[in-house]
Amino acid sequence: MASGKQSPRQKMINMMYLVLLALLAMNVSKEILKAFHLMEQSFLTSQKNIDEKNGIIENVLIQSNKENPTRTKEWLDRAQEVRRISKSFCTQIDSIKSKIINQAGGYKPDPEADPDALLELQQSDNMEKHANFFESGSGKQGQGEVLQSLINKTREDLLDQLNHEKTKNFIDDLRRQTALKAEDPKSKGTSKPTWYGTYLVHSPLAGVTAILTKIQNDCKNLESDILNILSQQTTASLIKFDKVSSQVITEKSYVMIGESFQADVVLMALNTTSSPVIKLFDGTVVPVQNGIGKLTIPARSAGIQTVQGYVTVEDPNSSSGFRNDTFRYEWQAAPPSATISALSMNVLYVGLDNPIRVSVPGYPASDVTVSISNGSLVKKPGTQDEFIATVKPVQGNKTLVVASVRMKDGSVRKMGEQEYRIKRVPSPEPRYGTLAGGEHPRAVVMRQANMIASLGAEFVFDGVQFTVTKFKALLVTRSAPPRPFTGNGSSLAQINAALSSARPGDQLIVSNIEVKGPDGTRPLTTGIIIDLQ
Repeated sequence: MASGKQSPRQKMINMMYLVLLALLAMNVSKEILKAFHLMEQSFLTSQKNIDEKNGIIENVLIQSNKENPTRTKEWLDRAQEVRRISKSFCTQIDSIKSKIINQAGGYKPDPEADPDALLELQQSDNMEKHANFFESGSGKQGQGEVLQSLINKTREDLLDQLNHEKTKNFIDDLRRQTALKAEDPKSKGTSKPTWYGTYLVHSPLAGVTAILTKIQNDCKNLESDILNILSQQTTASLIKFDKVSSQVITEKSYVMIGESFQADVVLMALNTTSSPVIKLFDGTVVPVQNGIGKLTIPARSAGIQTVQGYVTVEDPNSSSGFRNDTFRYEWQAAPPSATISALSMNVLYVGLDNPIRVSVPGYPASDVTVSISNGSLVKKPGTQDEFIATVKPVQGNKTLVVASVRMKDGSVRKMGEQEYRIKRVPSPEPRYGTLAGGEHPRAVVMRQANMIASLGAEFVFDGVQFTVTKFKALLVTRSAPPRPFTGNGSSLAQINAALSSARPGDQLIVSNIEVKGPDGTRPLTTGIIIDLQ
């Protein structure tokens, strides 16, 4: 094909040679087709091994759930959903492979082949039938686009099973690392190549089936990664903890004046779903609740007491399957004393039921007697150490609460006392309905039904109420003389009726307010001035 003058015959030969080269370039060699077949066979073998591994992880979770459902149930449910999504995806890919293989004549029969071996395709080099299957045309969506969407959706559905506070940090890394993705190739030109066009439409049938089998493997690998992460949250090969608690560990809990208190502050890990065995060296078994031993030892004599024992927990990392840890602790038994405290504050209010708690450590409540120097004390029903104190105004505004204990010999011994201040309940603040003084729209003022007296949120007692029993009001208008009102009770109906003719700039003054509270009736020193808008 040298340049220069050529005969028509030579030109024809050159043209035929070019056509032959093009035809040879379009044909895929048998060696490449055979390589695709071997690759697919390898993918299928790998897929089977991965699926068996994933099944083992699921079975371990199922067994763990039988032993400890509280710790395992949620992770097992997520793992089984991952398995379901993966299986459904692979089944759909198998359906696509069957369709394009059947369109091209199926497999070559081979009676001598291994039943588990993958047969070769009848038309492994076919490039037309599956191209029509995957491409879109005539306004109809092609199966390539459907497959691309299915792959990307399946990836996100699988990763969504890690959307949990303990595992969500793995999602971005897996999304970046997984090969289960179908993204359109990037192009610098005006053309926009598609994923399915690049990898499926322009490949021989043997290559397409190998690619589809690889996609199934990518799904199985992502399934395996997710199952491993889920199983790690409840694996039985480690001692697991689901709660932490700060603890102060002391050599002794009783310190004399002049000594120093010393302690170790630690963060303790707990497994509230386990039940360790806790025993004292004398054989006493300590009851366990939510993974914590509840130790109770009666104090029978004063002085330093020592408690020793051991804790046994399951530890699969140990050859015996268990692990023992011993403990030793000293505590101080002291003579009895009394603790007296007001439940609300260090004040007793006149006219109120003041709650008081009185306890004497080491003595039952039935042996404790409580007295008050001014007023009365009544035990609160249904309690052992709570009392209701009522007091009256006295000179000095103080009262004394004394706790005593009846001893075994019948004598009464004073164990402690506490002085309290006596105060009247503070006067409430008046309100015109829900309104304080100031400027308010006339319509809003007219909607208020009753005068209210409130102690506000700062008063510590709940349920203390005052009722307005009488008040006086004066409506000052620009168009008429001031109009007085007298209220017996708290109703504002009479005043609100008169407000219908009031105008912006008129003023309503409420004064001489009297209220009734738990300690009787009292006048209020403050009133309310409302400017109508």
